Amino acid sequence: MTNILDFNRGSDFVYGKPYNPMPVEGAIAIPGTGKTREWRKRVAAPLVALGLHPALAIPRHQLGEEIVADFAEDGITAVCYRGREADDPLAPGHKMCREQRRIASVGEALADVYRHACKRGDKVCRYFEICGYQRQQREHPQVSIFAHQMLFQKRPDFIQPPDALGIDESFWDAGLRGHNKGKPERLWTSLLKDDRHVPGDIAGTADLVAISNRAHAMLLRAPPGYIRREAIVEAGITLKDVQAARQLEWRRKKDIPEVFPNMPVEQVDDICGAVSAHNQDVRRLVIFWDLLAKTLEGDTEHRPISTSTPPNAPA
Repeated sequence: MTNILDFNRGSDFVYGKPYNPMPVEGAIAIPGTGKTREWRKRVAAPLVALGLHPALAIPRHQLGEEIVADFAEDGITAVCYRGREADDPLAPGHKMCREQRRIASVGEALADVYRHACKRGDKVCRYFEICGYQRQQREHPQVSIFAHQMLFQKRPDFIQPPDALGIDESFWDAGLRGHNKGKPERLWTSLLKDDRHVPGDIAGTADLVAISNRAHAMLLRAPPGYIRREAIVEAGITLKDVQAARQLEWRRKKDIPEVFPNMPVEQVDDICGAVSAHNQDVRRLVIFWDLLAKTLEGDTEHRPISTSTPPNAPA
């Protein structure tokens, strides 16, 4: 049973609808009523005493550091984890990673940042030993704290799997693609007719071409607006098709094996730049197949894909 307590004065909301996947406890309250403090004392501290590992998702790193300090007063160790692009609280004026240009190029190429920018064999970043991002990986806290965005990403291996998860303040917007940035994912339909080659797989290439052609024809017929589930089905596209297309699409991504940590960053830019545009198109197509799958699986009226023709769009 879901138990949500509404602490707002005069509220008439009543909660308690069944929630099958896992038990959930929630509290609705105005800021400053002590929600986080109560979670710390009533939930986290008893779990730590049992040898378990609670985690807390927060909206801002500064808030996370305040919570770390509060835990310390109770004799509990906590760490507020940060991404590579965040400011390093122990090195003012520096980011958690000091090679921002390098990791930006590698990231744009959709490559493994650790392998190509941090450490690979005897190739090691010159900042490795003082790197804030690496430093936090050597921590073994009793409580992990991280930003809301981490809820929608793969958990890094150095963050211990939580036995209980608390989510502080509103988190839903962290999971919306393009929200607050004004940059929704855009995909030219022509990509479905361009290079569909799957390296080393003739049969896979043929399958991807066939599915892509059906998807392209469906999009051309669709009027501006959200893609209807019925339109996908009428095009002869099945859930199995889009799942197969997604797997084949990822195999088209190009690697950058010649890029290693500490190599001249200008060379990194050149090598990554040669594959980034292709890999970013692959990424967008993977998202497209994912959203087609969600449309086919879901029974909601809120559809995730829409079509439009921007002004002066090329034919």
